[in-house]
Amino acid sequence: MNAAVKMSEIAADGASLPGLVLARALAEPARTVLRAKRLGIWNETDGAALARAVADCAAGLAALGLKPDETAGILAAPSPEWLICDLAIQSAGAISAGFHAEAAPGEFAALVARCNVRVLIVDTVEALDAALDLRDALPGIETIVCFDAVAASEVGDKHVIAFDALLKRGADAAIRVDAPWRAPSGGALAAIIPTSGLSAPSRAAQFTHDALRAAVDSALSLVEMHAGDERLALMPASHAFERVFGFYACLAAGVIVNFPESAETVADNLRELQPQVVTGSPALWSGFARTLSRASAGATRMQHRMFESAMRGSSVFGSFVLRKVRRDFGLSRARVALSAGAPLAQDVAQRLSALGLAVQDVYAVTEAGGAVGIAAGQPREFTLARGASFEIAADGALRLRSTALCASFAGEAPRTNEAFEAGDLAEARGAGFALRGARDAAIGGHSAWPIEDALATSPYILAAIVSGEARDRLSAIVFADYDSVVQHAQSKAIPFTHYKSLMEAAEIRALIDAEVSRATQALGDARITNITIADRPFAPGDLLLGPAMNLRRRLVHKMFSVRGS
Repeated sequence: MNAAVKMSEIAADGASLPGLVLARALAEPARTVLRAKRLGIWNETDGAALARAVADCAAGLAALGLKPDETAGILAAPSPEWLICDLAIQSAGAISAGFHAEAAPGEFAALVARCNVRVLIVDTVEALDAALDLRDALPGIETIVCFDAVAASEVGDKHVIAFDALLKRGADAAIRVDAPWRAPSGGALAAIIPTSGLSAPSRAAQFTHDALRAAVDSALSLVEMHAGDERLALMPASHAFERVFGFYACLAAGVIVNFPESAETVADNLRELQPQVVTGSPALWSGFARTLSRASAGATRMQHRMFESAMRGSSVFGSFVLRKVRRDFGLSRARVALSAGAPLAQDVAQRLSALGLAVQDVYAVTEAGGAVGIAAGQPREFTLARGASFEIAADGALRLRSTALCASFAGEAPRTNEAFEAGDLAEARGAGFALRGARDAAIGGHSAWPIEDALATSPYILAAIVSGEARDRLSAIVFADYDSVVQHAQSKAIPFTHYKSLMEAAEIRALIDAEVSRATQALGDARITNITIADRPFAPGDLLLGPAMNLRRRLVHKMFSVRGS
């Protein structure tokens, strides 16, 4: 077994972030570093091919007219092409901005404008159409690069170029150099990572190469990873944790980064890979927990007893049963299991722990380049990553300091404070801190999180947003678990024609009311007196969801209810 990789062991090739990330690829050029599934086949990229593609892409972008300190944006799903473009933009001395496809309505164009994007890179024909419309509104966008060669050619626009053509242009360019990543200085701006936009419109955090390298160091200090480990990209590439930990830190540590064929094939791809490093949003882990609950509920009485006995560790065949379940989930080899982007519900963590999987909660914030701390022991109590420190303000606000802190926000005045407010309430615990809640989820001095977590333990409630000024007069906007509710409706012969009619059925309203009442019984004086059942579901790509699949509270309130109503 290889030893865990330390930052000090990585001999970077230059002062830039790409020089650090590509160090392992350059040291072992024949070793597989990336793998992507296309048309049912896993396609591998070795270190030499990755470095060559980055050099070709950097030269191609320069040939298109992208200059140092200008910005190129990427609006695409995670893929080798995304990573190559990201590293190439930075290697060319420009600034790489990864955008959320899930940006809230009206905010994406404003974000692109603030970043002053010159080149916009997209992946699909749908994204290309959106980019062309955006270019009409923002003439500063000079060129569009598309991963889909057919879509790029069909547009018939000389300012639209296919990614493959860009690489060829770079490979043939006289300005091409083998290691462009050696040129940028550590203090130069390298990347833009948008904030999630959950409680306020997204801002564009700007990072230097030095800050990104410090963020990689912080990430590597949290968990033990080994060269040759496998990992599957399960979060948007624009998310700070996915980009810094999932791409940069994993590649620097020698972890093979795999890309699923599509969002629909993630479960199948996980089962195929059985990766050692599994990272995702709480939605991923709660999905596993819900699958366990549904499987148990739908089993025969004997099967149910055997499974629950195995989960309690009291079955003779328990270890066999749990190994099979982990294998079916794609988690049989998982050694590092991390949840990031929002707090992981305690019941989900407990359910997965009983399965034999210890999922650790990571406290990740965009402004510090991703990972700041990790829960080690008690839920929502975090020990700090290397390079991070904190202080608690008089009102309980959490303030963070980090060597990976962003330099500024695009379109705003330079940041002057050494610390920034994370938007959460916390209290000191030993050398770390314990989260008490988010400021935008406060209820009369208390956090809404425990109540929302309790509601989500119901098999019929997928998620909920709770608000109000007094704990005995709260409002809840509830998103039902459609599959479970449909099963209930069919078992009770409740007629419905579509999602909205099902949620409006008196029997379903009574079911949700009863589940809310049951879930809040153990919460002391908390009383939910007003329940709004969302008449539409949410799914990946929904504008109600942030990049980590957590609900945008401000948009949920705007669409479904008025706070405290």
